[in-house]
Amino acid sequence: MPPPLPTSASAAAPGRPAGPLPLASLLRQWGLPPVAPQPLARQLGDPLAWADAIQLSQALATPLHEVGDAASRRRALDWAEAALERLQSELAAGFHDELLARESAQPLADHAPPLADLLTSYRLHLSQQQRQIAGRVTSLRERLRAHLAGASAPLARLAALDAVLERTLAAQERSALAGLATLLARRAQAHERDTPRHWPARLWADLQQLLQAELELRLQPALGLMDALRQAVAADD
Repeated sequence: MPPPLPTSASAAAPGRPAGPLPLASLLRQWGLPPVAPQPLARQLGDPLAWADAIQLSQALATPLHEVGDAASRRRALDWAEAALERLQSELAAGFHDELLARESAQPLADHAPPLADLLTSYRLHLSQQQRQIAGRVTSLRERLRAHLAGASAPLARLAALDAVLERTLAAQERSALAGLATLLARRAQAHERDTPRHWPARLWADLQQLLQAELELRLQPALGLMDALRQAVAADD
């Protein structure tokens, strides 16, 4: 079982449309026992090096200098919402591999290759899409921080804090999510025991859920930044 996933962002804001099943909920649905949540100070303290702590302290202590105006904040929010919608749409399109989906829907022949051989395509697809998710979400988060830095003094401070936290938690997040490939293999074994000829269709459905859940998890920091920006725009009205 992979280590517990780091909590690096706020939960979904009230009123945000319901999205895919959160990764923690999906894993519980798959039979993994829940991990007791640790206090936030412990979650941040374990991976936090002295250099990171100093940078966090500096970001908090830096005097606020007013920047931006209502128009710049509105432009930043419009850009962020459009960029998020585009990212989600394009990644979702990549999650669905037409050939693999079609092959998965077909019952296996009586003398099909062993599960380990058939599983290769699913593991490869998972790995490729995980790289796409990580790259696209990191880019969105970086560009969003740049917009916040010019939107207002409090938002600029939030962007500086987020940059430090991203560097601090990146390795922990990467290690935890790398364990999803092992979980997918276990799901394949369970499906093969239950339905020897039809397990690929079930595994394909699992893989789609898993990718959507990982995307939802990785987007949490960016969504938290957007929530802060959205509140600032609402205060301008």
